[in-house]
Amino acid sequence: MTLNCRMTLVLLTLMATLTNSSWGANIDKSPQIPVVGERANTASTTGKIDNSFDEGSISLTDDLPASELTPGAPLIVVVDKDKHLTHVLQMQDQQIVDVLCIPNSTGKKSTPTPEGRMLVVEKKLDPVWTPPVSIDPKQKKVPPYKKTKKNPLGVAWLGLSRGFIGLHGTNDPARIGRNVSHGCVRHKNADIRKLYSLVPLGTPVYIVAHFAGTAVRSGDLSEVVTALNKDERTANALISSAEGRMPHIAMISHKAAQPASP
Repeated sequence: MTLNCRMTLVLLTLMATLTNSSWGANIDKSPQIPVVGERANTASTTGKIDNSFDEGSISLTDDLPASELTPGAPLIVVVDKDKHLTHVLQMQDQQIVDVLCIPNSTGKKSTPTPEGRMLVVEKKLDPVWTPPVSIDPKQKKVPPYKKTKKNPLGVAWLGLSRGFIGLHGTNDPARIGRNVSHGCVRHKNADIRKLYSLVPLGTPVYIVAHFAGTAVRSGDLSEVVTALNKDERTANALISSAEGRMPHIAMISHKAAQPASP
């Protein structure tokens, strides 16, 4: 190696060392903002508002205290696919509390339940079920559960704004707590009645792989959502007006009550 080549190599090595040390002070090391509905990489373990997130996100923890429902206050639903639990959460005294926790069943490996933040866009008691072509090529409608136990939707249906899925009851309670559905979130009929009575139209629903570490929007637990909670009759109009900002919410029709399969 010539002298010039050696000197060039020394200079390059020196520049690389400086870049990784003193010059590295200019590298942006600000905290990463977690994607809402995904697990947050944060040291926060309190379930309180973490101001280090520009979007006002909150990181959920497994040790949230249980509490009675505060009527009229905003709430969110979180579906934990890992532990097969559906939670209803509220903010009370600057602390997230768990006001309802019920077991669920989610999608099997071939038809997994999609994850992310969605909204409740339809509520129906005693829903009629239209099976997909894969189950019944003629798609003959199945009457409500109270008329035939063949209806897999059970006694109630809460349709979501994405993926033609929803939260509903079941005609097979022995399989709750497993990955067995075609994408929807099943619950025991007594439990879905409780959920149905608590959750207004427009309520945010987070379907997540793991509860602990999930980032939820603090605004979902504040006055921002209260307008939706106050009057269910106007919720569809309010959600429809947001279609320009959230295109996936365009599925607010009778189709939401007819999932591809429960």
